[in-house]
Amino acid sequence: MVRSHKNVMVIILLAGLTSFTAIAESAKAKANKLIENCKTNSASQTAYAICLDETEKQVLRELQTWIVDAEDKLTAQVNNTGNQSMLSEFKRANAHYDKFIESQCRSVFFQNLTSSEAASKFRACKITKTIQRIEQLKEESE
Repeated sequence: MVRSHKNVMVIILLAGLTSFTAIAESAKAKANKLIENCKTNSASQTAYAICLDETEKQVLRELQTWIVDAEDKLTAQVNNTGNQSMLSEFKRANAHYDKFIESQCRSVFFQNLTSSEAASKFRACKITKTIQRIEQLKEESE
């Protein structure tokens, strides 16, 4: 009995990892498409940076939409159950996730500091990581 329970847990963990990997790959493909679009449609490094900035703003607006949607659903659950914990934990997780994205992408910037592309790589990282978060929120809302 204990052995079959462990097997079930392993299967569940593997399914979760497979789902996470698929989300990351899908998000990376979407981000690469947006970033490549900026590269091909920009005549200069300045135009490329502006395009990445605008793309990042667009992706952040989409992320905010998904966060508000999730918060609305959790608020409805709080109203039904009276349990505030789920909403406060969701908000705390989002704050931590924002800090993670910023730190992760800063490390990309510092790794490329001697390159003229450091700022663009920072922006591209933020786009990619934000799209990954959007894909996670989409998956969780299903």
